Amino acid sequence: MNILLRSFVFILTVAFLSSCGSEPTDTVVSDKVDNGNIGGGAVSFNNPRAIARDPNGDYIVADFATGDIIWVDGKTGDRELLSDNTNPAQGPAFSQPAGAVVLPDGRIFIADLALNAVIEVDPKEGTRTLLAGGDGISIRQPFGITFGRVNGADMLIVADIGSPRSGQVIGPVLVDPETGAITHIPVPDDNTLSYNDPRSIVLHEESGKFFVGNFGVGSIFEVDTATGQRRLISRGGPDPVGDGPGFSSITDMALAADGKSVLVVDLGRESVINVNLSTGDRTIVTQSFGEIVGAGFDFRVPHGVSLFPGGMMITDFGLPGVVHVSANGDRTAFSATPTRGFGQIRGIDLLSDGSLVAADFAGERVIGVDIHTGVRTVISGDGRGSGPALNGPVSVDQLDDETLVVSDFGYLAIFFIDRATGDRSFVTGPGSDGRGTGPAVGSRGIIIDPLDPSRILATDFALDAVIAVDIATGNRSIFSSAITDTPRGDGPPLNNPFGIDIAEDGTVYVSDMGLQAVVRIDRDGNRTIVTSNDGTGTGPKLASPWGLRLIDGEILVGDAKGIFRIDEVTGDREIVSPVGPIFTLRKLEGGRMAISSIGAVNGIEISDAAYVRSILSNADHP
Repeated sequence: MNILLRSFVFILTVAFLSSCGSEPTDTVVSDKVDNGNIGGGAVSFNNPRAIARDPNGDYIVADFATGDIIWVDGKTGDRELLSDNTNPAQGPAFSQPAGAVVLPDGRIFIADLALNAVIEVDPKEGTRTLLAGGDGISIRQPFGITFGRVNGADMLIVADIGSPRSGQVIGPVLVDPETGAITHIPVPDDNTLSYNDPRSIVLHEESGKFFVGNFGVGSIFEVDTATGQRRLISRGGPDPVGDGPGFSSITDMALAADGKSVLVVDLGRESVINVNLSTGDRTIVTQSFGEIVGAGFDFRVPHGVSLFPGGMMITDFGLPGVVHVSANGDRTAFSATPTRGFGQIRGIDLLSDGSLVAADFAGERVIGVDIHTGVRTVISGDGRGSGPALNGPVSVDQLDDETLVVSDFGYLAIFFIDRATGDRSFVTGPGSDGRGTGPAVGSRGIIIDPLDPSRILATDFALDAVIAVDIATGNRSIFSSAITDTPRGDGPPLNNPFGIDIAEDGTVYVSDMGLQAVVRIDRDGNRTIVTSNDGTGTGPKLASPWGLRLIDGEILVGDAKGIFRIDEVTGDREIVSPVGPIFTLRKLEGGRMAISSIGAVNGIEISDAAYVRSILSNADHP
């Protein structure tokens, strides 16, 4: 049904707030929240961030992960796709839609963080038109967006978190909704207050002030719309402004109907906080973390807010969906897409944009994981993306900014996966239905060869080999094997190779389940044992050496016993983190590592430099 046929109108008179095979198995952990498909329609949320109420009392939600713009019925929570991001006929595709506003005449404007732009979405056809920005200069990283009369003109107001200019983040940017003309709010010469990741903004037309929420350092600034002069009005911490609980991470704000306060969504506190604009005092309106305020649904990762008479709607991208919050703080899942934690996590990779990606073996999905919050978003699988279905993804690597490669145990194949759409196609295999020629690839570990980026090197359990796969053609050849029809390289034969990594000089290292060993392979395919339980090296014996990673010159192995460190010269083994089973590891900044923990945790852990670990993401966390 066309959304314009939804013609009922809410009466806006009530003020808000009077104030597989040999694959290892593990336990599947259930979700913290049983979020069935609440609200109707086939449209699914993936990572809903921005939300805005339209003149009919319905909601427009921008999905940060898919780029889709979703219409949500304000009474039932039913969902319809307003703007399909995969349809080029509707205009330029969104990349990371982060903010949304609906004008009184029904026009929709979206701030896109990655496109550095403001896009207009037609409320009838869902078509997308670039209004402003897109050059990476005039608007650098827009997040929150609102609308109102500024200095005598109707304007879109954007919170721009972008690059520093003379030590100052850009801050509020004005955009003419008719022409797209851009005006920057000046920074006073005597200014001493600096923005810190300003993601949210509201306009107080009566006073001619903006109120800007800083995500990085929990604080709210008042900004004069004419002069740009800033004033700190609310902050917790050791030098507080205003009384009440401090902020953790401000993601969105809305002006209360009485104009005397703003309602602040705090992602870290899992709360909404009322802030008095005169005093800066802070009061919890609803909270599901720590001291509970309000009953019902527990927030997972609350983000966006839209007010209605007597309550508010909050997007929660950990749900994922929309949560209804009543005036007394009670929370109810209003419109939600069913989701779950990992089925059986396997390989992980750190992407160039700083996010993590994980292969969910039993869930038959590839999942993106926010490195800061642990929030999971489906990249491919679970109905997202077209092409051959995943059937036991094991390992994942990044081909380029847009594309992942994933080894699939069930298909004996390697997939391309488009990060933007989730679409899947074969790099190579399986059989006559697949792509490329040469020996079959029963792949577990994969890695792009840094000395020859045109190919993937893959461990092959079926042939006890390392296979080279040409990315352009899918053709397969033997890189190292002692027992194939065309052997390559000297040395002990591989026996169920699993993890793989490559040193800067091109030397390949493989963890081998059958040998219970780590094997070094030179560029000619010659194999040498680095460590093994049969006497090469001393120390605790390996049990199931699944994943291997070279980190800061050390060989680290993910094993059923935990994390092993292997001495390259002597082969001596040391358990540096004794709790397992661990599938694989990835290096992070500051001596930290991301770890796929495939046992009871069944998720991703973060290890510090001392190997102290904490859960980042699984079914119960965040």
